[in-house]
Amino acid sequence: MSKPSWIEKVSGKSRWIRATKLEEEGKFEEAAKLYVEEAESCSEERPAMAGLSFLSAAKSLLKAGRRREAMELFEKAARNYVRHAETVKPVSPHTAAWSYRMASKCYAWAEMYEESREAKRIADSITEKVEGIEEYPLFKVFKPKKRSGSR
Repeated sequence: MSKPSWIEKVSGKSRWIRATKLEEEGKFEEAAKLYVEEAESCSEERPAMAGLSFLSAAKSLLKAGRRREAMELFEKAARNYVRHAETVKPVSPHTAAWSYRMASKCYAWAEMYEESREAKRIADSITEKVEGIEEYPLFKVFKPKKRSGSR
C-alpha cells in the first residue's frame, strides 16, 4: 500500500482524517479500526506515529466501552513510543525523553505499572543528563525583518 499524498491527507481520504471524523460522530469502534490500520501501516517506519495511532484507537475503544481491547492497544502504543525513543536518543535526547514519558503514560493506562515506572525513570535520567543543553530546530524559524520607519 502506498503512502497517501498530501492531497489525500487534506481532502479527508487518509485513514487518520476519516478516523477523527468518525470519532467526532460518535462512531468509536469504526474510528478505532481505522486508527489501528494506520498504526500497523506505519509501525516500522514511524513508531511515534504508530504510538499516537494506537493511543487514539485505545481512547476510542474506551469511549465504546471496550476496556480490555483498549488496554491491549495502550500497551502497543507504549511499545512504539519506546521504539521511537530508542531510535532518536542519539540525535535528540529531549525527544527521546518525551517519548519515554508518553510510553510511561500508556503503560500506566494499560495497568503495567512496573513498565510505566521504568519508562519514567529513563525519561527522568535523560532529562537530568541533558538539562541546560539547547537543541536546535531542524528548520530556522522565520521571523520577518522589521521595516525601517515602522513600529
